[in-house]
Amino acid sequence: MWKRSLKVIVALVLSLMFTVSLVKIVLLIWTSYPAWLQRYTDAERPLPTVEEWLDSEQLSAYKKLFRDKASTFVLESQNEDLQCGSAMKILLRHLDSHDSNQNADILSKLAQLDEKLEAQGQKLQHLEIELSSRRTSMEETTRNRNNFRKIGTKYYHIEDSQKMTWYRALDKCHKMGGHLANVQSAEELQALSRMLKGQQYYWIDLTDEETYGVFVSSTTGMNGTFFNWDTSMNRYLTTTSSCVALQTNFGEPMDNTDKMQCLGCRSEMYFICEASSDDNVN
Repeated sequence: MWKRSLKVIVALVLSLMFTVSLVKIVLLIWTSYPAWLQRYTDAERPLPTVEEWLDSEQLSAYKKLFRDKASTFVLESQNEDLQCGSAMKILLRHLDSHDSNQNADILSKLAQLDEKLEAQGQKLQHLEIELSSRRTSMEETTRNRNNFRKIGTKYYHIEDSQKMTWYRALDKCHKMGGHLANVQSAEELQALSRMLKGQQYYWIDLTDEETYGVFVSSTTGMNGTFFNWDTSMNRYLTTTSSCVALQTNFGEPMDNTDKMQCLGCRSEMYFICEASSDDNVN
């Protein structure tokens, strides 16, 4: 649209210049012979033709002047057209350059946006994987929590269907969200004793792996504070590092509380898991 408007403006300017040139010629003729024109006007005679009041030399001179003016006008018009064309070319080149730069800028921004979107997509994938892993862990923890029940003041899981070494039992309790039972008082031991099968051994968290004869809790990392050894028989049933198990009554019990006995850690026994806290169970 703006190109068409520019062409119209150029055409109007050229027409105006041609008209001005013609007016100049007419004014020149008019001012050169005022008396002669006045004489014919006063007599109310019709104006003569140019050939009647101009001799041949004057007529030739004016024709030459007119041709020169016309040629000059044509040349100026052509020059203006050329200049206009050059200006248009420069303008179009500028516009093309501007459009190219603008397009390049847009493409660059789009590429940056794609990179950001890709990075965000990768972050979302990592989050989805992490959430899925946490969901699986929570579901497993929920299933394991259902295996704990309150005995006395704590929550326990008594495994009396599958025997394991002390090490495997320790790992199994950790996976369930707890640890091997850490018996700290006679009351706790008595509460547990009522729930255990007779004539069996159940792993708890005490071991003397670090120093022979010094029993440490795998739960706290500190020396054990409560012991209820079976004094009716040798405490140690092994001469190497041992782990502690609750020994349920064999034969006629001395009392209704189970005793502690040292066994080889690689022996397979039942075990007791203790929940880490009340928050770990339903």
